[in-house]
Amino acid sequence: MPFLNDLVEITHFDDGNQQNTYLPNIWKIIGFKFNKSKSIILNLQSPEIKHSISSWKIRVINYPE
Repeated sequence: MPFLNDLVEITHFDDGNQQNTYLPNIWKIIGFKFNKSKSIILNLQSPEIKHSISSWKIRVINYPE
């Protein structure tokens, strides 16, 4: 289960998030909705890009600071 501020990657791109495939796949969790069933994430390289995604479509990663 992901936690706030975890770094994640999207593991399942579908119609709702296809537009993000051109971005580096490194995101930070900045919030949750619906009892953590959705994660609110922002892209580390382009922090103005953020959206909500089903939590099962992401995976926590280790990324050097």
